[in-house]
Amino acid sequence: MTDAEVDLFGNPVTSTSADRPAVAEPVNDLAAVVKVLDRAAGALGYAVVGRNNRVQRYCGKQLTTWPVTGWEAAVIAQLLHSGVLTLGAPRVLTCGAVTSKGSPVLVPGSTRRKLTKWEEELKRNPHAHGQHPTPDKRTSRKGRS
Repeated sequence: MTDAEVDLFGNPVTSTSADRPAVAEPVNDLAAVVKVLDRAAGALGYAVVGRNNRVQRYCGKQLTTWPVTGWEAAVIAQLLHSGVLTLGAPRVLTCGAVTSKGSPVLVPGSTRRKLTKWEEELKRNPHAHGQHPTPDKRTSRKGRS
């Protein structure tokens, strides 16, 4: 083993993927997944920013703001890890006075079709709604004209 593969105490170090947020615990809430996909497909989506892969909301072409809630970050990490969402090309993004590299979260066409089916399923089964807040009108895909 080389020095790069062990930590200070000699324990092996596992490398993490540098292009995706780490997945902590699986999210099994369909309502939460639908809400995140609806926001990601909306006019203002998400971006994965910086070396620590923070998930932030877009507020313009190169501007980010509004760090997402913990449950949103967990859902996005899971969807990126499973391939339901993808990352775009890295670019320079600004959040206030801070400028760093980040990648937009992209929603492929196959995922948009799944989103439509999952939204219909939630309408048929209203008890499947989870504990997470509903999408706000200004960023919702449905709210666009």
